[in-house]
Amino acid sequence: MPSFTSKNETRTYSDVAQSVLIAKGVLSDLQIIVGESSVLHKIFQDSIKVAALWEGGKENLDFRMALNLLYADIICSAIINLKDDPGVRTPLIHMAKSDMARGSRALSRGKDALWELALADSMRKAAIKARLIDPPDIIADMSFGPYSIACKKVYSDKNVDTQLKKGVRQVLESVGKGIVAFNLDDLTPGDTILSQADAETSLRRLSRFNDEFIERHRWVFQGAVSAKKIDGILVSTTVPADIHTDARRLNNVTQYTFWTLTGETQGSQRIKEFVQILAGNRR
Repeated sequence: MPSFTSKNETRTYSDVAQSVLIAKGVLSDLQIIVGESSVLHKIFQDSIKVAALWEGGKENLDFRMALNLLYADIICSAIINLKDDPGVRTPLIHMAKSDMARGSRALSRGKDALWELALADSMRKAAIKARLIDPPDIIADMSFGPYSIACKKVYSDKNVDTQLKKGVRQVLESVGKGIVAFNLDDLTPGDTILSQADAETSLRRLSRFNDEFIERHRWVFQGAVSAKKIDGILVSTTVPADIHTDARRLNNVTQYTFWTLTGETQGSQRIKEFVQILAGNRR
């Protein structure tokens, strides 16, 4: 199955703290209130504290605070890079009001919204013009025309069939050509960190994780694609990782995996172009 990887680009924890301040400014400009009792506020505050402690020479950081700094890296990148999208305000409101705790495995409209924003952010970083439009969730401008991406956050293997049906409906209700994109972060153990000798080993583990998910649900995916309702499936998993050979050590690592039926069709050509641009223009 075609796949590619991503490791966050921020070089220092102080960079993350600075991005928190910028993101808070964006939220203020959009008149979105992040209450002091909210989970998002705690994530932001923990990030600033961890960065200050690290810069001060303290290396034994509080584990959950350090995880929140990594989480803030993802959140702030999406907020900052999508701030001018007309559709960004509603997802951000959900994030400000919901339980955004990375380690929680409860259903969360805020985390659903973050998956949409994070994927759109990754697409823009790859020079794909991506707009937040519901339905589906994201529309990408490709050489063959608009392309629909319906985003689904998976909290349990039991709801994948239902999530797929909803995603297919969203694609069909929009431009009629597209994929369903599943995020598997909440199928991984909460409040844990992947510890590996190097980034390649971490990403191989995530690749197997994605492949196993696809195999478990291959029949329902195959039905939707063979009926030409969607072109294929995107699966993404991001986890915090302690990479022993990296100077920063703590990083977010992401594995993207695409699946479609074998053989050349118009749908396979469309998804192939999308994958090539998304994977080839990583910045």
